[in-house]
Amino acid sequence: MLEYAASGRHYWTASDFRSHAQNAAGDESKLSQKLKELTGSEIDAEQFFVAMEKNLQRSKMRLIFFLEDSPLELRSIVEFLNGQLKDMEVLIVEARQYKHGDVRFVVPWVFGFTEEARVAKRDSKAETVRDLLPKGEAAFWASIEASALAEEWKDQIRDFVPSAIATCGCEVRWLRTCMVDLPDIVPRKTLLAINRDGSIQLYLACWTPKEGSTLTEQQLTARSKFFNKLQPMFDLSSDDSQTKQYPTVSPDKWLPKSNELVELIRHLVAVPAKSETVEETTTARAAPSPSQAGL
Repeated sequence: MLEYAASGRHYWTASDFRSHAQNAAGDESKLSQKLKELTGSEIDAEQFFVAMEKNLQRSKMRLIFFLEDSPLELRSIVEFLNGQLKDMEVLIVEARQYKHGDVRFVVPWVFGFTEEARVAKRDSKAETVRDLLPKGEAAFWASIEASALAEEWKDQIRDFVPSAIATCGCEVRWLRTCMVDLPDIVPRKTLLAINRDGSIQLYLACWTPKEGSTLTEQQLTARSKFFNKLQPMFDLSSDDSQTKQYPTVSPDKWLPKSNELVELIRHLVAVPAKSETVEETTTARAAPSPSQAGL
């Protein structure tokens, strides 16, 4: 089975797949109907088989052992492979046969698709989707424009980002999301990110100091102010703000309060550094008055 899958990429092409499929279906119109039944949508046959060839080249496939009874050793091997391979599924389908009088029953059993394998493949698919998304400012705004958000909400995002950029001490980076950073305040720099669906992700974990360091009084004050404001502003529970490291706030909850969020960011960067305040006070006390200086 594994040799068959490994060697297929060297021999099978999109035209081979289409030729065999069309012979089995009967003609072009029947092939199109079969593909529609298979995929659940209208799809061009040529594009379908080209994609099929690409998946084969990338070893993105499903291997199925179909038999009446499988030994335990084979089940162990299949479960192991299925847990390790991110882009390939390896399954066993047992077609167990039972007979009652003159009636024969076939009862299928599936082995190999464990919870561990499901999570591994889900994460792999998420990584693939992220890798396919273009980065940068232009791609971000194009996604916002094409989203299902109400025009009013799109306008609020368009207003929020320039307001954040204009705030002294606040920086914006363009990756697949719009990253809002407070490098002088947040220990790990990032405060939040605006996703392409209009939601925001709060980077609460970034308030944790780096290993071997502690928060300054300025950072402690800013963190306390930020966390205390989050709960009433976005209806976050105290448990959410304490246990979730990257909670997501939907567009309908944060966009109506986007102006409040900008003001909160301005307050955070305006929190005075304690050491600077002490230093300024000491200097002022040390300076002589005009009478003491004989002026």
